[in-house]
Amino acid sequence: MIQFLVIYSFLYAHCLCVSFGTVRRARFTSVNQLNSDTIWLNNQSSSQECLCTVLRSYNNTFLFNSYTNGSCHLFFSLPYTYRMEFHINSTTILLKSLPPINQAPCCSNLSWLMSRIKNSSLPIVTLSQPTYLVIDDLDYLAVISYNNKLYRYNRTSMISVTSKVIAAQCMSISYYKQQYFVGCGTSATSRLYVFSTTTLAFITNITVASEPRDVVFIRNGTVMLVSLAGTDQIAFYNVISSTSYILTNTISAPYTPYNLYRINDTFLYMTSMTANIGIYTLRYNGTTNGWIWNSVSQTNSGTSSNFQTTFDACGRMWISVKGFGIRIYDSTGTKSLYNWTLSSGLNTIALTQTFDLYAADFINGQILSYRSRIDQCTS
Repeated sequence: MIQFLVIYSFLYAHCLCVSFGTVRRARFTSVNQLNSDTIWLNNQSSSQECLCTVLRSYNNTFLFNSYTNGSCHLFFSLPYTYRMEFHINSTTILLKSLPPINQAPCCSNLSWLMSRIKNSSLPIVTLSQPTYLVIDDLDYLAVISYNNKLYRYNRTSMISVTSKVIAAQCMSISYYKQQYFVGCGTSATSRLYVFSTTTLAFITNITVASEPRDVVFIRNGTVMLVSLAGTDQIAFYNVISSTSYILTNTISAPYTPYNLYRINDTFLYMTSMTANIGIYTLRYNGTTNGWIWNSVSQTNSGTSSNFQTTFDACGRMWISVKGFGIRIYDSTGTKSLYNWTLSSGLNTIALTQTFDLYAADFINGQILSYRSRIDQCTS
């Protein structure tokens, strides 16, 4: 890590007389990239304007990243583990001093952690064929089911809050910056439907090739990647506006792609429903200006299939395995740490910074919920 990223200069805001720290060409993020307890602001002409907005309206802000495109990412609390990344288009503004990196104990006693999670289950929710689920900025658990509906649940009680009919053959839901991206259809009829998380209002639909399965964004939301199960490709779109997406490139995947997990702008993970393979990494090579695939062979699923990859607050890799349950690995996926035969019918899972866990059990028609609320580990 470049050393200047941890040297803070103290300035004074023009809107209010308050000291703050600034780290130029840097972006603050949690290690697992979940970035819970955060919001985004748009239309901020400068970091100074964003600072004034924060001081006027969000006085519980710990720090924020200010981007040259006018957006600001506000953090209201520190994640368990964090890092400062080099980012040419970002400036990090600190309103409070940062403690030493990763000083909080990080649940190293995995047996204790998993026992705590397993003993915190909420009543099972019955839902026909739940496929994908995400946690949005309103703290709802949003679930897409194959019966063409989007459901939102209160995460504490798992009581249904709202539902909305989307379209035929909806298989996936992704979330980014107060928007849901719902993948529906097969073959040439495939679409990504975009909805507001605040109002559930329809924003636009994006025509894609066959069977979209996941969406992630890089370069501060200016580029969208879509995994296409029907064509075994990853598609790249330039994001012009909330209603305009332009296809710029596609690359072939080594196997049928499903879930994508972004680590940073140049490094992602991909899972596939193909049996007897591990998950794959997708890394950008700046020398060749191309993307390179590599297999993480130690995560080979055997006769089952790796449906989804995510990371916990301590940087451990969790894989939802269709036909088995959940497998947990170290941060690189090279060492197996724990196996949980939760259900053989799992599709996706959602894991929070405080180890609340939600799972879509497609085969058994259930949503499984574990609200452990681990605010601080003891070991």
